[in-house]
Amino acid sequence: MLSLHVSCSRIDENFATLNLSGGFYPEEGDSTYLTWIDMMPIQATQTITVSLLDEGVTTHRGKTIQELSDDDSEAFDYEQMPPVSEMVAELKKRPLLRSEYTFKFLAPDCTQLNGQTLPEEESLAMSVIWHALHRDGKARVSLHSSTLEGLAVRAPSNDHARYKLGIGESIELQLGTLPAP
Repeated sequence: MLSLHVSCSRIDENFATLNLSGGFYPEEGDSTYLTWIDMMPIQATQTITVSLLDEGVTTHRGKTIQELSDDDSEAFDYEQMPPVSEMVAELKKRPLLRSEYTFKFLAPDCTQLNGQTLPEEESLAMSVIWHALHRDGKARVSLHSSTLEGLAVRAPSNDHARYKLGIGESIELQLGTLPAP
């Protein structure tokens, strides 16, 4: 499995971030989960191009979760995690740091989608996920936005694009924001 995720939040300091990770989960033997790109900042107007290739080389070895964490950090205790409603209430106290996100998305079939998040939406995300169990060999692409309230109640996100990305195909995403009022 390989997963690329672009995350944008109007309440986070970073305009957007990009993560690239993947795992190998055999029926027998040890599983492996590695991260190649961890929370890389993305700037407004920067274009992100994702291509699905049959083979390639990496610029560096992926890191395990242990290698990414510092030696002083404690293991996360899910038992101590507050309810989602409490976490959302705390997040809603944060000020909005920017206006609505805008996007230009170029699909594998060369369709260009231009859009923006709704005024009440705090986040925009794109995910590209390839899994060996996808029988067609294609990666799943999703561009979607959501509100904090929607996340709290597990409401469906606002889908802007859903595509399948085949070998040799590419997508592009360029992010921006509306001018401040």
